[in-house]
Amino acid sequence: MNYYISDLHIGCVNSFDGRTLDYDELLVKNWNSIVNNNDTVYILGDIGRCGNNKDNEYLCSVISRLKGKRILVLGNHDSNGIKDNRIRQLFTNVYDYLEVIDNFNGINQKLVLSHYPIFSWNGCYKDTVLLYGHTHGNFDDQIYQNSLEELRENVKKLNKENPDIKKFKKEPYAYNVGAMMPWINYKPKTYKEIKEGTEKYYD
Repeated sequence: MNYYISDLHIGCVNSFDGRTLDYDELLVKNWNSIVNNNDTVYILGDIGRCGNNKDNEYLCSVISRLKGKRILVLGNHDSNGIKDNRIRQLFTNVYDYLEVIDNFNGINQKLVLSHYPIFSWNGCYKDTVLLYGHTHGNFDDQIYQNSLEELRENVKKLNKENPDIKKFKKEPYAYNVGAMMPWINYKPKTYKEIKEGTEKYYD
């Protein structure tokens, strides 16, 4: 099984969303109640406070307890920590950007994985979905999602007015997988859970 989550921010008390001192232990508990060692978890950046030796040691102590094959897509807070081999070796692979195929209701679904929201990702008009983090559901995310909704309306209009244009065949969708988002709730989620949870939240 594949799971996705972003912006763990381990060791960052109250820095982003009011999380408390017991957040890191809650994350480990939630994670290991869902993920087993045969699963793959894609972490889309910002794993936690890192840079000095003390912070790096603590980060390692938490990440090493998380089950599954961990794959990291780097975020803006990861550049220093990932230079520490103790942290780097906790991940099967580390990428700046990644494209994967997952399964959704028996159908292969192409996903673009990026820490940052993107407006024109590879395959965005061909049913490829973007998973991202970084914005923490704040005003930036509202602007991004509102802009995507406007883009989808324009695609519908273009499809209607120009049915022979194949480039705009599909409407682009992107889902925020930040740990603090209500449909993630500090737990790794499958693509199906992310898609359905996001749509239910905004319905």
